[in-house]
Amino acid sequence: MEVAVVGCGVIGLTSALKLQELGYPVTLISKETPSLTTSHKAGAVWLPFEPTPPPKVIRWAWESYQNFTKLCHNPKTGVQPTSLHLLGSSPPPWLKQLPELSYRPLQKQELPTPYQKGICLPSFIISPPSYLSFLLDLFLQNGGRLLQQNISNLRSLPFSLVVNCTGLEAKKLVQDSQLHPIQGHIVQLKPLSSPTPCFFDKEGPLALAYIIPRQDAWVLGGNATAHQSSTQPNPTIIQEILEKCRKIYPPLQRLSPANTYVGLRPGRKNIRLEVEEIDSQRWVIHNYGHGGSGFTLSWGCAQKVAQLAQQLTPPPP
Repeated sequence: MEVAVVGCGVIGLTSALKLQELGYPVTLISKETPSLTTSHKAGAVWLPFEPTPPPKVIRWAWESYQNFTKLCHNPKTGVQPTSLHLLGSSPPPWLKQLPELSYRPLQKQELPTPYQKGICLPSFIISPPSYLSFLLDLFLQNGGRLLQQNISNLRSLPFSLVVNCTGLEAKKLVQDSQLHPIQGHIVQLKPLSSPTPCFFDKEGPLALAYIIPRQDAWVLGGNATAHQSSTQPNPTIIQEILEKCRKIYPPLQRLSPANTYVGLRPGRKNIRLEVEEIDSQRWVIHNYGHGGSGFTLSWGCAQKVAQLAQQLTPPPP
């Protein structure tokens, strides 16, 4: 039985690959290529950032972490290990529930001027241009089909099983009133050559702020403004991001922005990962609403999609 996955951001691509691993023929359907998705605009770093429900999110995040541990050995993936400095933070509750993940307090000499505390943990930085391209190439090498078309009704698709990975588009596609945009501004700089940790301040004196030193570009942020749908960069917010990040890492003072843009995260009180029956022997598995944690949760959620698919209809022998 052939499965359709709608949406080709990181959630759609990983879901398609996990289904292929089980032997399902998969068609990936999207109105846009991966380079035009919200995923392509992401930072991106492994860090559970406010998604819910917590018990499931922690499991999904750890499953993704284990996948990144394997992927980082292939330079084509764009996945690189990093030291993640959570500034102004005590160990968050989710970290205490991952005993496999070691962390330590930041030493005084590691803390930027405005901070009195913080923690360091091993994480991963992902370069979306390389990573999404790698995932799509792998999907096609596995025999997957890619159809570029706009979908207005999931029920009209001629597939017994459809996986809905449309992110914010699901608000209109399935009339989900709980889904809303969370605006995020991004500043890109040319990468510095010096090895630097990834910085993130969620609750300290400069929150919200982050510095992600990718190999292809350094990414600065940010803001997380719920129910704001404008994709036009706001010069005031851009300037605030630069000022905050330069306080965290002063060498940024000599660099000017190479690019600025806005992404809209698909916000929802709880991630929707569940089965909806269309009619007899036809189903939709919804997998959307990951907020700013799409990369962090992608492989764990994709594994859950594959498990649900197996429960509904077995893959071809």
